[in-house]
Amino acid sequence: EIDKTRTLLNNIDDKCVKSTYINVPCLVAILENNNYKYIPDKSDQIESLDQFIEQKGGDCEDWVMFVKAILNRYPDKDLKLAVDSPGSRFDLYKQNNVIWYFNDLKPKYIHKNGEHYVGVCYTKPKQGHCIIGLTKSDLLEPGDILFEPQNGKYLGQVVKNKLNQSDKLLYFDDYEHNMNYPIVVVIKSKDIDVWDDENEKWINYKQLDDRIENILNLSD
Repeated sequence: EIDKTRTLLNNIDDKCVKSTYINVPCLVAILENNNYKYIPDKSDQIESLDQFIEQKGGDCEDWVMFVKAILNRYPDKDLKLAVDSPGSRFDLYKQNNVIWYFNDLKPKYIHKNGEHYVGVCYTKPKQGHCIIGLTKSDLLEPGDILFEPQNGKYLGQVVKNKLNQSDKLLYFDDYEHNMNYPIVVVIKSKDIDVWDDENEKWINYKQLDDRIENILNLSD
């Protein structure tokens, strides 16, 4: 598995990483060509990178962590993402004089200036989903960029509730569908922040552990 992973990363280096940017849809295409796929997980447990590699895929949180780990290898590279554009062509990579590409997409370049990658989980009326965000602070801020790790598409930005200024929650502004979805979890490199709706603030994993411990102590 180590040799296969090294070959996979070398392939991404060779085909997707340019002098100033990394082609994220190219990265995802390489993974798909190596039979990595979405695998539902009813428990919503975040798999380790080794587990993701062993089973060749995972659910949305696992894709976030795996793609984020690959992107972290290129901290100073800008991003080449994709956006819908009927009639356009998005080039992925060249192999044996053949250019692989996606139809009806065009590039969107994101200049990276000190931001780091975080997992961003939001809720829809019937389900939740996790994507990747770019942020300079420990928490998300309005204007932070969001994109999909399973296809490399630009999705939108983090925004506040324009209709309710007192709302402290942050939202994913889905420009393609003209919808805003509440962001409830932020997965950082060494911590996880969860939105506490009752107290209208973010609680990190350590604080959450402390709260659970206090509740258990009170029940003794």
